[in-house]
Amino acid sequence: MILVFASFIVKSWVWLYSLNLSGTVVLTLYAYLRRDPIFTVVEAGIALFLAYRLAGEIKERRSGGA
Repeated sequence: MILVFASFIVKSWVWLYSLNLSGTVVLTLYAYLRRDPIFTVVEAGIALFLAYRLAGEIKERRSGGA
């Protein structure tokens, strides 16, 4: 829970976003296989948000930002 909470606060940890994104994708697949539509939608939304943050962080690092 601490890693998940930190991923929404700290904006510069690529490894943390990657770890959380992979875990969220696994949970999304699990929710889909369990046929739980609410949990699937929530987890997919979190996965999209984390993918967006990860892409932004990688783009920022490539452009020379701190």
